[in-house]
Amino acid sequence: MKKKRIFLHLLFLIALFSLLPLLHPKTVSAAGTVSYKIKGTIDYTKSYECLKDINTLRESKGLKPLKMDKRLLKYAVQRCAEITAALSHTRPNGKDMTSLNRSLISGENLASGYLTTELTFNAWRNSPGHYKNMTRADYKSAGLACFEYNGECYWVNLFSKKAAKAVTKSGTVKTTRKIQISKKYLKKKNLGTNLNRVSVGSNITLPVTLQGVKGQPNTGFIENTLFTYKSSNPSVLAVTKSGLLKPLREGKANITIQLKADKKVRKSFKINVYGGGGSNIDKYSIVAE
Repeated sequence: MKKKRIFLHLLFLIALFSLLPLLHPKTVSAAGTVSYKIKGTIDYTKSYECLKDINTLRESKGLKPLKMDKRLLKYAVQRCAEITAALSHTRPNGKDMTSLNRSLISGENLASGYLTTELTFNAWRNSPGHYKNMTRADYKSAGLACFEYNGECYWVNLFSKKAAKAVTKSGTVKTTRKIQISKKYLKKKNLGTNLNRVSVGSNITLPVTLQGVKGQPNTGFIENTLFTYKSSNPSVLAVTKSGLLKPLREGKANITIQLKADKKVRKSFKINVYGGGGSNIDKYSIVAE
């Protein structure tokens, strides 16, 4: 009897430990990706203003207006966060944009850098592909989002042939979004920076850009927490663990970044340090995709 009790106790312990992963699931990235979170602001007022402009255009063509869809709006916000890293209809995780909901999403307009509704709408209207999406007769609903991140506005308009699940939003809301990037994009040749000079005393976080092969994904900025940093000349230009550059005196230094998820991925950038004049960051073009 005693042996039987011991045996049953062991079975109980085995069953208990087998359940622990289910009781305490780990948060992991999808296979072949690395993830990080960014904080930004959703501007719902701009979203509805832009959709109003699109519907004015549609009505001038004798088309029915698009209605804001609750699901598409949520997906559009996620896509806005993703295009901060890769302005492309291919998501940074390597999947196409319809992977968010293949049965619902039929088309997509993207834009970055436009600060106003008017500029964004005009950019789409003057582009044949974007114009076609905005004036398709078989589209019934949309999810149009404006996401402000690091002083830039990112715009996504998702279209659907299905009727909308109505939603009304207004004002601005701060949000945190998770982004997954495929490791196939995080290669040495795809990493860059648009910072080439800094001035003494002007601390600035090193902007790390993602530049895709054959234009996909297009240039975007990725989170500094994905890397470790090292300066070749810390007496001239020091760098912290978070990628903050501290220019100390005139000279030159190479800042080497190393991907935490794959230490074989390393790249160095030459930075000139001047006595004054601020930091020089090459601005990328304002674009619609």
